[in-house]
Amino acid sequence: MAPPIYFDIRRRTPIELADVAEIQTGKECGSNGFFYRRKEDIEELGLEDYFLPLLKASGQVSRIEFDEKAAEEWGIFDIHDLVEKAFSDDRDFGDKKIEQVKEWLGENGHENALEYIQWGEDEGHHEKSAACRKRDVWLWLDDLDDYRPRSLFLTSFGRSRGLFGIKPQRSPIDNSTISSRIATLTRRF
Repeated sequence: MAPPIYFDIRRRTPIELADVAEIQTGKECGSNGFFYRRKEDIEELGLEDYFLPLLKASGQVSRIEFDEKAAEEWGIFDIHDLVEKAFSDDRDFGDKKIEQVKEWLGENGHENALEYIQWGEDEGHHEKSAACRKRDVWLWLDDLDDYRPRSLFLTSFGRSRGLFGIKPQRSPIDNSTISSRIATLTRRF
C-alpha cells in the first residue's frame, strides 16, 4: 500500500507549470549540421573561439543536478559579438549584410570562421531551413544568452525519454529542451 502522502497528492487539482514558472524553449538554429559540432570536430577545425558548449542530447546528463562538464561534448556556433562588431564598423562593405560580416571577419583575423561559413554555404546550410532563410545574416543566432536555461529544464529528446534536471551552469540549449525559472508561487501544492 502506498503512503498517505501519495493519496493526498493524487486528490489535488493538477497545477499547470506555466502557473508557477516562466517557460522557455531552447534556440532553433535552422541547420544543425552547421551550427552543432562535437568537441573533437571543433578542435580539429580550429574553431574553439567560435563555439559555445551546448546541451544538445539527454545522454549528456546522467543525474538530476549537473555541471558544465555535461555540456562539453557538443558546441554551438556563436559569432554574435563579431557580427555586432561588423555592423558597428562605419565602412561600406556592400549591399548585403552577410557580405559585410564575411568581409569584416576576413579583415579582422577570423579566417577560420570565414572558411567555416563558406563551407556551410557551399553545403547549402544557408538555404536548408526557413529559420536560416528568414535571417538577414543566416548564421547569426542573435544573443544566445536568451537561450540559457535559468535553473530547471525538461528535455524532450527523441520521443521516448524525458528528463528533468537542475542546471546550475548556463550553456545554451537547443529547441528540443524546455527550461523554466520558478516564479512566485500563487498556489500551495
